[in-house]
Amino acid sequence: MRSGTGARLAPIGIPGRHGVSHAPVLPPPPHALLADDPLVAAPGLVESGVGELAAWLAGLSLIGKAAGLAAATFISEDLTTIFAGLLVAKGELDWVTALVGCTLGIWLGDGLLWLIGRVVGKPALKLPLLRRMISPAQLARAERWFQTRGLRVVLVSRFLPGSRLPAFFAAGVLGAQAGWFLGWALLAALLWTPLLIGGAVLLAPHVEAAVARFAQLPGAAKLLPPVLSLLVLVIVLRLLESLSTWRGRRLLVARWKRRITWEFWPAWTFYVPTFLWYMALAVRHRSLTLPTVANPGMDGGGFIGESKGQILDDLVAGRAEAQHFVSRTLRLPRAGAGAGFEVDADAAANAAAAGEARLEPLQAWMANQGVNFPIVLKPDVGQRGSGVRLVRTEDEARTYLRDMPLALVAQEYAPGPHELGVYWVRAPGEVRGRIFSVTEKFFTSVVGDGTHTLEELIVLHPRAVLQAKTFFKRHAEILDWVPGIGAQFPLVTSGNHCQGTLFKDGARLGTDALRDRLDMLADGYPGLHIGRFDLRAPELGALQRGEDFRIVEVNGATAEATHIYDPAFGRLRGPLVAYRTLFAQWAMVFAIGASNRAAGHKPIGARNLLSRVLAFRREQRHHPQTT
Repeated sequence: MRSGTGARLAPIGIPGRHGVSHAPVLPPPPHALLADDPLVAAPGLVESGVGELAAWLAGLSLIGKAAGLAAATFISEDLTTIFAGLLVAKGELDWVTALVGCTLGIWLGDGLLWLIGRVVGKPALKLPLLRRMISPAQLARAERWFQTRGLRVVLVSRFLPGSRLPAFFAAGVLGAQAGWFLGWALLAALLWTPLLIGGAVLLAPHVEAAVARFAQLPGAAKLLPPVLSLLVLVIVLRLLESLSTWRGRRLLVARWKRRITWEFWPAWTFYVPTFLWYMALAVRHRSLTLPTVANPGMDGGGFIGESKGQILDDLVAGRAEAQHFVSRTLRLPRAGAGAGFEVDADAAANAAAAGEARLEPLQAWMANQGVNFPIVLKPDVGQRGSGVRLVRTEDEARTYLRDMPLALVAQEYAPGPHELGVYWVRAPGEVRGRIFSVTEKFFTSVVGDGTHTLEELIVLHPRAVLQAKTFFKRHAEILDWVPGIGAQFPLVTSGNHCQGTLFKDGARLGTDALRDRLDMLADGYPGLHIGRFDLRAPELGALQRGEDFRIVEVNGATAEATHIYDPAFGRLRGPLVAYRTLFAQWAMVFAIGASNRAAGHKPIGARNLLSRVLAFRREQRHHPQTT
């Protein structure tokens, strides 16, 4: 086969077909092509794995080559099939051997998944490998598909990325007959494999010619261009796979928009400038942990690890006039007798009993306070909306308490519908505070049309599709539900940006009356100087007058002025607004911390702060799914 330039493609470094003698003893088959995903594995590992597999295949008979490809599909179906297509394009492998080997391996792998589901059933999901590949929600959805569409789901799933493994496993769990399943699976493999191999054969000459123009390397490094060609082929073919469906095209465009929109930058990217500014402030003030005394009245200044329930209790402090503006809250201890940050192992193991034990005080509190469902349950120590859930029934509360072994907060639900994040500052010695930022929050929802499923409505929604992955995971059990015409369904109830809430700049709502009300509430909380009040209000006019709202949370030193996430700032101006705001915010936090340090308050030690951060990260793994 020849490239588009008319030159024959160089061999991939496989002995045996271009004048290089076969090795007398075959090396053992490779154990891995990649660590996990071919798109993210280390290049050295990819190069080594591909080279070993190519050399091993070259020394085999035709039957041996087919068997070798079949075995390799158990590691990565797509990568092996594309690799086989690349070998066909280079003249290192004949088409029939590639087709038979890859089809056989894919078919046997599908049959193995069915067999595990049939023999072991759902308990097989406890195995680490299957647990990583198949979630309970994916399995439940696959089961619903089989109930409505029958075994043709096996064929459809072969062409839907992410649905193959749960569908084939579910077929076994549901008791699909071996003959029927294997027949459909073979048909799917016979349709899928030639497409993937053929795509690789057609694209390989052009891809390798393009790579070769940029990478002419001597010695052992000469393997790198073929390896790069393989990876480029994987990327291109997967891209084409996504472009082949309407859903795939919408999600692909959404992923691109997320990457170029600063609002959705990953935290490790977005916060790099802020971290550097933080370090500069720490050097200037000669303390890495100075923000931990910005609010002496809070544990650690509200930096991390503080109790949300304790803060609201201190804010009220027995004052009836303050209670009117604060949602009633109950703190429930962690399951078991463990104290501090660590999760008690026995408590986690006996979650059901522990959850039932904590349900009784919750019921008593609701009866005593006259609080009815729905209520909000959330971790007592939390960030970024993690683990927050709106609970509508006692059974839902029981489930949450069973799944959540940590200390938590139960709170009366403030329906709003308006929610604001108000960043408030009052330095030590000042009589009046000021509102530094106001964020107006909008909860993304979709409206049913009686035709499209919830999943399709999410993909159709111009905003929801940008966070489709979050919404798919949250609503995995009802993605196939078709809402009725005009039925509005909220995708998120937690007022947090990373959970799917839209943030807008609400500076117009930061009135003097609202500031005065927050000053009054803070007067009863000694040691509160800076942070964000999260408010819910039924009507914005009354809130602007400082008359009718409920505080659902108060965040301390690490709170953000969240109006910076307003997409209306634009892709160019947005980052400038964000960093200017964050730099000013952290300068205030450090300045207030310095004043409090001068007044005798001592920041916590760096080791203590680090232990809090690590402990929180460990505990966050126990947070239930946010709603």
